[in-house]
Amino acid sequence: MPTSSNSPTKNTAALAVCIVVTFLAPTLGAWAMPGEWYASLTKPSWNPPSWIFGPMWTALYLMMATAAWLVWRRGGWAGQRGTLSLYLVQLALNAAWTPLFFGLKMPGPAFAEILLLLAAIVATALAFRGVSKVAAALLLPYIAWVAFASFLNFTLWRLNATKPSAPWTAPALSLHPPLRSDLSVSTAFRISQQDGPQKFLRKLSHCCPRLNGSFVVTLNGTLIQSAVPNI
Repeated sequence: MPTSSNSPTKNTAALAVCIVVTFLAPTLGAWAMPGEWYASLTKPSWNPPSWIFGPMWTALYLMMATAAWLVWRRGGWAGQRGTLSLYLVQLALNAAWTPLFFGLKMPGPAFAEILLLLAAIVATALAFRGVSKVAAALLLPYIAWVAFASFLNFTLWRLNATKPSAPWTAPALSLHPPLRSDLSVSTAFRISQQDGPQKFLRKLSHCCPRLNGSFVVTLNGTLIQSAVPNI
């Protein structure tokens, strides 16, 4: 099949476009970082160290972009519309996984989504193979890594499926001015670990009605004015 262009400038520009479009996938999900939630998950012993993900994905995205560029060279967008459209579909699925898993903290739906991504990548590689065997080969590490990531996603989902959430702990509390010297907040009412913040403040308002005056409540260092009894 004839190449789209023999112009070095046009080929270089097309490669740059492929790289930029490909790296849009991680850029769109950059707001959804692993954070404390991911750090708190129970993980298998074979979970990769955090530092490996950045270099691995960078190398994979570069190979993906090169593969798309090699296909583009065999006819351009007009000649490879269907094949390159498949590439864009899998790229969109790639971009969706990070917000779903890390942003929304939904490993179950994320697992279903990554299976769709894996199927889309395989379909793209097969389509690329009909145009350029080198382009198809460049997607093989991507397929292997996403297959591994799918299994890791499933494992994290199952390991943490029934993990109870941490109970809410009553915040450190102080009153200004203080209550009677013989009445402390700790003895004025009993706080259960199952009490949420709203119930905690209701108990406080019932047991310490004087808070409706000029008192100020300090919760974890944050001053809250005297509207507590109206909660």
